[in-house]
Amino acid sequence: MEKKNDSPFTINLSSTSISENSIKLLDKGLSFIPTYNKILKDKIIFARNKLIRNTKLHSYFFNSKIDYIKEPFTPDSNWVPPDFRLRRDIIKLEKDIIEATDSIINKTLGKNIVDYSLKQNQNLSAQEIEALLLLKNDNNIIIKKADKGGATVIMDLDNYLKEGYRQLNDTKYYKKIDKLIYPEVIPKINRILARLKNRGFLSLKQLKFLTAKDTGKHRYFYMLPKIHKEQDKWTIPHKMPPGRPIVSDVNSESRHVTKYIDSFLNLWLINIPVI
Repeated sequence: MEKKNDSPFTINLSSTSISENSIKLLDKGLSFIPTYNKILKDKIIFARNKLIRNTKLHSYFFNSKIDYIKEPFTPDSNWVPPDFRLRRDIIKLEKDIIEATDSIINKTLGKNIVDYSLKQNQNLSAQEIEALLLLKNDNNIIIKKADKGGATVIMDLDNYLKEGYRQLNDTKYYKKIDKLIYPEVIPKINRILARLKNRGFLSLKQLKFLTAKDTGKHRYFYMLPKIHKEQDKWTIPHKMPPGRPIVSDVNSESRHVTKYIDSFLNLWLINIPVI
């Protein structure tokens, strides 16, 4: 394990020599967001429309005594107050916002990426930006957050894959299937949701929101390295620790219904005694 940099945050387990600038960059954490001066035009328009809608809603309900509580597990509303119900200064503000964003977008000359100058300083040095590109294009390593402690861990991709296949080939916990099963799971989930609706546990809006659909996104298996384990007992001693397996359900067909189930499980979790 390479720790010449004496950094408590980044640990290099790979056979690749990692530069000091790369370590300095990774020490910022995997949730660190660099400043940038380019953005997709569609994102600007989306943000503009969201700002305008929120401004109109705030103005419309400013003096309202109605305490609106959104029904859980329903889609977000996209209702916008009609202009004739709003103050003139709000209508003018909307016009000013549109003109300002159009002025920025028109500078792109038809391109889908808007390049603009930021007033704030960049939060990465030129050396760190170069290090970021090098790390991004290095196909021999993989970078993950440690299972415990918050460290950033650099591993050889080959070793990471070996650990993944070691776990997936363990028939005690995993079974290889010949075909995708989500087309069979979707109607089963929806039949259960329909019964809940018929028994009065779900509203029609909730049923529509929770209904499982084929999103084209499937579950993603990955691992967080358990570097806190004794290194002599790692899968590859001192090189590849065992990984905590995680199967991400983000954007899958059951992403909404799992949140619904989780809302009930959380009520029980807080009452589980600490051993």
